[in-house]
Amino acid sequence: MITASVAFPLYHLLAKKMSSKQAWIIAGLISAILFGLMHLKIYHGNLYQCIVVIGLTRLPFNYAWRKTNSLWGGIIGHIIYDLVIFIPAMFIV
Repeated sequence: MITASVAFPLYHLLAKKMSSKQAWIIAGLISAILFGLMHLKIYHGNLYQCIVVIGLTRLPFNYAWRKTNSLWGGIIGHIIYDLVIFIPAMFIV
């Protein structure tokens, strides 16, 4: 929801000046990077971890929003991603 609150208004602003596809790419990148930067304190200022690992991994979820024309596309994608990561980790003790 945080990423969407940045991406959607930015997209609508940019779409007035460029194509819809370009506006979505730029809005998605900027919102993903800002989302990653929100994690700076958690990762002790490690910009690579925040921008590349956390921020840019948002892009597939942003893509799912765009393709489904609904936030649910990104939400369901994120839930599946979390399950794939966390369920195996729960059995490694």
